[in-house]
Amino acid sequence: MIVNICSSGSSGSTLLAHILNRHPNVFCGEELGLFSKNILFENFNLIKKRKYLIERFGISSTPYFKDRSIFRNLESFSLDRQNIWKILESSKQLNDFVYSLKNIILGKQNKEKIIWAEKTPENIYLIKYFLEYFPMEKIIHIIRDPRDVIISLMGRGISFLDAAETWLSSVASIQPFVNHPNVLEIKYEELVCSPVKIIKSVCFFLGIQFYDEILNPNEEEQKKGDYFASWKNIPGSKISTNSIGRYKKSNIKFNNIIKMRISDDFALLQGIERYTIFELMEKYNYNIEGFGDHNCNNYIEYKQNNYIHNNKFKYNIKNLIGKILLNEKTIISKVEICA
Repeated sequence: MIVNICSSGSSGSTLLAHILNRHPNVFCGEELGLFSKNILFENFNLIKKRKYLIERFGISSTPYFKDRSIFRNLESFSLDRQNIWKILESSKQLNDFVYSLKNIILGKQNKEKIIWAEKTPENIYLIKYFLEYFPMEKIIHIIRDPRDVIISLMGRGISFLDAAETWLSSVASIQPFVNHPNVLEIKYEELVCSPVKIIKSVCFFLGIQFYDEILNPNEEEQKKGDYFASWKNIPGSKISTNSIGRYKKSNIKFNNIIKMRISDDFALLQGIERYTIFELMEKYNYNIEGFGDHNCNNYIEYKQNNYIHNNKFKYNIKNLIGKILLNEKTIISKVEICA
């Protein structure tokens, strides 16, 4: 089985991955970004044909986001990059490649590990493709109060509006599939407040037995230090409720961003409604008292501008090559803000 763990960034997906990885039947390694790369689904043969260029320059994830990486963190799986490319080239279609990769990854674990969980938050943008290509596999979406997500992302250098856009575009993207039998949604707040109950429901969803031990970190995890400085809790440490309601201790005013809504272009691309942050908070029963008027008469497009790269000139050259030779699309505005 393959489990696709997705979310908005800073929503608890790493905590969930740590817990599941302790299960004797589940392996969840570092983020590969495998199911967040739309070109793999849309034009698998192009990747095979342009292998040399993609190895050298990467390939964009546009129109969803700007990241050019492909097959991230292979070294953490003890996987040879050249060998992975050879397997891709010999695969007739994406499914063949993914299942070959799964078998290699699980083959390096003990025989009890029969489930591969791939945790990359951005996977959430391509759930429609994942369900189409892998109809027998499972998806777990973990959601968190957007105000706490925004606080956490801002602690990692992301702007206030970019952080809000990330949460809204991510959570809105999965809405058409929340009632799909192969999709399970859990809330971060419920996970840390009632871990036994929530992880039991996750294990039931995956068809595996629940063990109390998987809720407790081992020494190796605690030494690893897998965390950002902005995280109040280290994912490999004991489960804690300390990160709930962090926004209450900040001076940030959230009144304006609750009006942020999905743009026409992104709604059409994803086949979703033009949700606002307020509407999704209401749907997931997050406290919306005190916000006042959440309507807006004048919206303008907003496009993320906080993509971090070390060499702007080199990055722009890669994008130019991508558009000319790899048929890469243009990034679109996912949201609109109240003017």
